[in-house]
Amino acid sequence: MNKEKQLQLYQDFITNCTTIAAKSVKNYSDFKRINECLELLFPKKQGISILDFDNPVEFEDVINELAKQKQFVDYDNKGKNQYSNTLKHYLRFLYAKKMFTNIPKAIKTQRIDALPLQQIYYGAPGTGKSNAVKRQTGELLDNGEERDLPNVFRTTFHPDTDYASFVGCYKPTMKPTSKEEKTLSGKDEEIVYEFVPQTFTDAYVYAYNNPTEQTYLVIEEINRGNCAQIFGDLFQLLDRKDGK
Repeated sequence: MNKEKQLQLYQDFITNCTTIAAKSVKNYSDFKRINECLELLFPKKQGISILDFDNPVEFEDVINELAKQKQFVDYDNKGKNQYSNTLKHYLRFLYAKKMFTNIPKAIKTQRIDALPLQQIYYGAPGTGKSNAVKRQTGELLDNGEERDLPNVFRTTFHPDTDYASFVGCYKPTMKPTSKEEKTLSGKDEEIVYEFVPQTFTDAYVYAYNNPTEQTYLVIEEINRGNCAQIFGDLFQLLDRKDGK
């Protein structure tokens, strides 16, 4: 793979798979000082660049050697750890790239409607889980553009998430009073109890009203919540035959 393509993939990884602000991508793509140190480390390879490395295991050894090099340490101290952090992110990129390029072709080309109804993506932070989900749902295009879609419903589980905050519950809400009631009570609004739907119910209703569309319910950090408490009897709905 040429260096321009490798650089573009790395920057896409930084932009879409890390919490680094977009304005900082340029800093984490500045390899000039790192490349100078690589030339000292590999004197027989003039013009060597960080972009020449594609094997994460091999690159880990390079990182360990650079950490012992005085010039790299001096650059890193002056740059307030910019260069050591860049190496870490590039290493994560190489591991993510290796993982996704090793997916069997048969899996890569599966149609959405041929995939299981429930899927769990797991892996270390920064390996591209959210990115992969967004590509599958159509939220992330090949050109890197993100878009909001009405058929994708997202939520994040926390330790205190419960059934009411995932499915919904009856809550007191304010309702405008009718003319007759306003005349009697003198109030513009009254307290009533209504069912307030949450993410699961919103997704369910959308799917019910749009049976020909794919509807996605995406749960971030599912392992953080108490799933038995959050789903309750909904677990029975996940065990279906032929989608019914």
